[in-house]
Amino acid sequence: MGFSWDTVQRVWSRQDGLCAHCGKRLVKANYQSGTWGAWHAHHRIPERMGGSHYLGNCVLLCVNQPNCHLYVGHDGNYSNRVVIHREDLPYLQGYDGPYYIL
Repeated sequence: MGFSWDTVQRVWSRQDGLCAHCGKRLVKANYQSGTWGAWHAHHRIPERMGGSHYLGNCVLLCVNQPNCHLYVGHDGNYSNRVVIHREDLPYLQGYDGPYYIL
């Protein structure tokens, strides 16, 4: 199970269509696709570590160069599950919910 489309839309607005880590402009239509501006809705706290599917735990990360989804969200290996801390997300805007105190 993943994030609802409503949650993803709200996070898109919160981040103003930018990757939360590098600030790259994302293309809304390229959700999880391999083309320019592609992106992924990622759990800041992994599900297996108790992370939820709610707004406060969702962050959008680019999947093309520099591929923040792989290198920030998975520490360079998709089998790794890591917690993403606030200082790792300099382009995150407009939300100070409970998960953002990490």
